[in-house]
Amino acid sequence: MLNTLFQKSLDCCSTKVEAIGLGLIGINDLKSDEGHLAVDIANRTKTPIPKRFLKEMGIDMLFSNLPKKEVINEIIERIGKKDFGLPGRSRWDKYNIPHVLQKKLIPCLTKYDRKTLKQWKQDLCQEIIKEIVSIRIKEGMKKATKKEDPLLVAIKENSSCRLNYFKLDELSRERFLSVINYWLKAEDAVRKEIFKTPYVSMLDKNQYFEVLKSWLNCNSYRSEIGKLKLDVFHSLPQEYQYKTLEKFAKDNIKDIVPLPSLDEVKQIILPELMSKNREDAEKLYLEYKVKFLMQQMRMHMNGVHITDCLTEKEQKQVKVIKKGLKDSYYPSLQEVKFKVEVFEWILGLNEKKMSALCSFFSRR
Repeated sequence: MLNTLFQKSLDCCSTKVEAIGLGLIGINDLKSDEGHLAVDIANRTKTPIPKRFLKEMGIDMLFSNLPKKEVINEIIERIGKKDFGLPGRSRWDKYNIPHVLQKKLIPCLTKYDRKTLKQWKQDLCQEIIKEIVSIRIKEGMKKATKKEDPLLVAIKENSSCRLNYFKLDELSRERFLSVINYWLKAEDAVRKEIFKTPYVSMLDKNQYFEVLKSWLNCNSYRSEIGKLKLDVFHSLPQEYQYKTLEKFAKDNIKDIVPLPSLDEVKQIILPELMSKNREDAEKLYLEYKVKFLMQQMRMHMNGVHITDCLTEKEQKQVKVIKKGLKDSYYPSLQEVKFKVEVFEWILGLNEKKMSALCSFFSRR
């Protein structure tokens, strides 16, 4: 009965301390979740903390129990593990870190920022502090020399938004050559920006086609290129020829030199004319026809004025017609048809009237 009552009394921490003090039980008889009690008893009795309790301790508690030899060994053992980290601390914390452990902690301490490192200085000897500072300076110099070109970083990360911050039209030849291999492998939205540089002519034929295809794949109304040669247009797959005509119709491509014939363009657009996109395809063909007819009209301009060949009433009428040919980025099919009808009518007039009206309608 006495023994039973004794065992029941051990449910209380204070009786366990008393029992250990009297030698009735040992520190190893404590349960694994009684680490704090084990540490308290070990410190009172000046005995080592058993290994199984050390293994369960958090890093803060370990540092609070320095410089016990078994605690030093446990911390050193943990340093090599991936999840190891130094304890959080306030300015009031002070740890008694022996020199041997300070040396082992140098790789961890060098990773901290200056503010955090300053909190640890009170626990470190001058020799260790100097070594940490020396390592940080060397690592800082390495990072400075290895720092990548921000343009290259934006290209590698496929950040078309960040490319807008670079003056690509003023890019140096050396910088262009240093990034071009990565640039050509980027996504369409980034690769198309090569057209903004002054070095497009340095691309070989295949590279140029890849950049052109990327540019054609992107629907950016602000992006434009100047002239596109007809042989380049002919070299593109039909789907990209269609996209080229769309860009040309919206003035993203300023000119195709020379312009493809209307019959050729009709053949490119024909598959779309036969599909559910019939109206869009018809409109594209007519928009192209407007540009084609405008080029024909420019060839007939020779300085004749409408007052030289039209009556006063006719002059007023063509002014009203011109007003009706408003420029719009998204014109309706009806508006485009009207333009075609007007330009075909002009090109069907006699030479003098044609010349006068070509000059009149070509002016803004």
